[in-house]
Amino acid sequence: MRPRAQVTLHALVLAAGLAMMPLALGIEAPPADASPVGWLLALLALTVGPPFVAIAATAPLLQAWYARVRAGYADGKNPYVLYAASNLGSFLALMSYP
Repeated sequence: MRPRAQVTLHALVLAAGLAMMPLALGIEAPPADASPVGWLLALLALTVGPPFVAIAATAPLLQAWYARVRAGYADGKNPYVLYAASNLGSFLALMSYP
């Protein structure tokens, strides 16, 4: 797929995830006599699922672009440098949390 088509498709995926994100939870609590597990999984799948999938689709796309742009360089075949930077940022954020 050409990069322009990739950008268009990914923008559509992100827009769909944003459009499906709820502004308010209007779902009632589960029945008192039933297990809340199924209700909670359905609630999470409907509210958090689409935006999460849209954001999770970004990592492989960025890796592919990075590998394509850096193809002539020594680190071009190794997009895992991005994972190391991400993990370092997450670790620093975790350590800075009070």
